[in-house]
Amino acid sequence: MTAALEEALSPNLPHPSHELVQGARGRRSGLAIIHAIHSTALGPAAGGCRIAHYHDPAAAVADALRLAAAMTEKNALAGLEHGGAKAVVALPRRGRSAQSVRRCSTTSATPSNRLAAAASQARPSGAARPTCP
Repeated sequence: MTAALEEALSPNLPHPSHELVQGARGRRSGLAIIHAIHSTALGPAAGGCRIAHYHDPAAAVADALRLAAAMTEKNALAGLEHGGAKAVVALPRRGRSAQSVRRCSTTSATPSNRLAAAASQARPSGAARPTCP
C-alpha cells in the first residue's frame, strides 16, 4: 500500500459511522482497493464495486464511505434485509481503463466477500454475496 493511501485511510480507521473501512492492493492489478461496510444492522452488507479514476487516495476513500452509506439507505428503502457496503478500485490518473481492470479481475470479489462475511454475524442460508463486476 502506498504512503498516500495509508495517509488517506488513517483518519478513517476506525470510522465512526462505518463498521469497517479497509484498504488493500489488488493481487494481480496492484491497484488500490478500498472496502467500506457501513452497516450490518438489518443483515449482511450488500453493495457493489466502483472502478474509477480519482485525483488522490482521499477522494477514493471518501467515495467508498459515501457509497456504502447510500447502499444502506437504498437496501432499507427497498425493504431488503441487508446493510450497505461498497468497494472502490482507484485507477491511476492515466493508463488503465475500467474495462481492462474488469478483464483481469475475475476473482476480485473474493476479498470483499471475506470482509462482508467477517463484519456480518451470520449470513442467512441462500443469501447473495456482494460481488464486483
